Amino acid sequence: MKVIVFDVARVVLDFEPLPFLRSYIREEKTVLRVFNALFKSERWLLLDRGVLLEEDAIQQICTENADIATEIQYAYTHWHSILTPINCTVAFIEECRQKRHKLYFLSNLHKSTSAFVVKEFAALWQQFEGGIFSCDTGYIKPEKEIFNLLLEKYNINASECIYIDDNIENVKVADDLGMQGVHFRSGEDLAALHNIG
Repeated sequence: MKVIVFDVARVVLDFEPLPFLRSYIREEKTVLRVFNALFKSERWLLLDRGVLLEEDAIQQICTENADIATEIQYAYTHWHSILTPINCTVAFIEECRQKRHKLYFLSNLHKSTSAFVVKEFAALWQQFEGGIFSCDTGYIKPEKEIFNLLLEKYNINASECIYIDDNIENVKVADDLGMQGVHFRSGEDLAALHNIG
């Protein structure tokens, strides 16, 4: 039996904002402005930490980008629609459960987004023994503190843990803490894990 920890965005659930933005914004220049103002903003990280109210964040971002405020507001209201299960990961999770591995998640997500994914994908979330959303901790990956919180909360031995993430910096931190980090880019990266346990 192994302990396997999954990142959520781009590992368990697809998260690609640019195609979504292009679906309703014609000019590429505006697409990139909305993308950077919202998804790449410092306030996005503060939301991940759970230290900024979402209504305050979006109001501040729109005020600073008044000429594209309508597009930003629309993006923030509807972006959860792009979060959809990644089939190869879902199949891998089901395989791991059949082998009785213990599964957890560790994710940088906002409060409303974490509530959304747990409710919207309830059957999938029931496959996990537990996990941590960054918004409940004040920390975000790749900070070591949030990894240690997970290990301590669930009494996980790092040397027995596989950690899967699309962000190489997060994978490196997991390796530094004694886990086996796996850099997820496609289903092929999970294929090598099919024979564990």
